[in-house]
Amino acid sequence: MTIDNEDQHPDSSAGRYRVVTTRGELGPATAAVLRFDLDGWGSRDGVQHVVVDLAKVTLMDTSALRILCTAHGRADREGGWLRLVYSSHGIGALLAATHLDARFPHYATVTDALAGRTSPPPLLGSSDASSCHRPTVRSRRRADGSAVD
Repeated sequence: MTIDNEDQHPDSSAGRYRVVTTRGELGPATAAVLRFDLDGWGSRDGVQHVVVDLAKVTLMDTSALRILCTAHGRADREGGWLRLVYSSHGIGALLAATHLDARFPHYATVTDALAGRTSPPPLLGSSDASSCHRPTVRSRRRADGSAVD
C-alpha cells in the first residue's frame, strides 16, 4: 500500500483541505500506515477537511474502517469532515455490511467530495464509479405474459 498526501489551499467552499490517496491493499498489515498519516492532520495545521481517495484500493477490511471512523469522529469534533472517494463495489459492500454507509456516503471523485456531491455506490462488477447506475426494475412475467405477484 502506498499513500500520497496533497495539502491544498484553494479558493473553494471547502476551504483548506488535504487529499490522502491510497493504493493497494488496506488490511491489518498496512492500515497502520493510514492511521499514522491521518493522525498527522487536524485543525492545528489549519486543515479542517480531508478526502481519502480509495479509488485505487484493491482490498480493504475492517481494520481500515476502524481508522477511518476514528479520523471521521475527530474531524467532526473539530468542525470539519472526512469524505471517502471509491470506485470498488467491495468497499461499498463493506460499508453497507457494517452500517457505515450513512456515515461514509459514496463520492465518485475528489472534486465531488470537495463539493459535497454524493452519488450511488458502485454496482457489483463495476470497476469505474462513473458507470454507476441504479438497476432497472423489471416485473416478472409468466409465459402467457401476465404479471407474477
